[in-house]
Amino acid sequence: MKFLEELINAGFIGRRNNQESRYELKIEGLRYLEKIQRKRPESFDCFIAMKFGDKLLDRAYHESMVPAILETGYKPIQMAYLEHNNDIIDEMLGGIKRSRFMVADLSFQNQNVYFEAGFAQGLGIPVIYTCHDYHAHDIKFDTQHANQIRWSEVEELRVKLKNRILATII
Repeated sequence: MKFLEELINAGFIGRRNNQESRYELKIEGLRYLEKIQRKRPESFDCFIAMKFGDKLLDRAYHESMVPAILETGYKPIQMAYLEHNNDIIDEMLGGIKRSRFMVADLSFQNQNVYFEAGFAQGLGIPVIYTCHDYHAHDIKFDTQHANQIRWSEVEELRVKLKNRILATII
């Protein structure tokens, strides 16, 4: 009961109709709940969403994304390289939830990338969008307005991504 009294004294809950056994969440309690739900746990993971199996994107992953993320003190997480015995969707959603931010490459218009980025945004996780210049004209309407790192060379992506992480995440 001491815990309940502390919540009442903090203004987070109140007795409903002055009954001893009934409580209701107050506006201040709701605000506090929203605040702690939005606060990201200290994480150094960066989830990467991208199309698998393309030679250029594989190079971009290994030579640009991974180095840029590591150089800024974060750990790249990509499903293709993650060892697990779980359902891949559960593992992917959990990986996104645990991440500090996400890099989502929109090249090739992979629908899974759009889903994963939307899931991250819904959780309040920052998403850094990237897209190869060749595919930029195909970006879907709902994402066209988002600031994107456009790239044509792998090294260019590494520099731009590192700068974006330093400017917006750290």
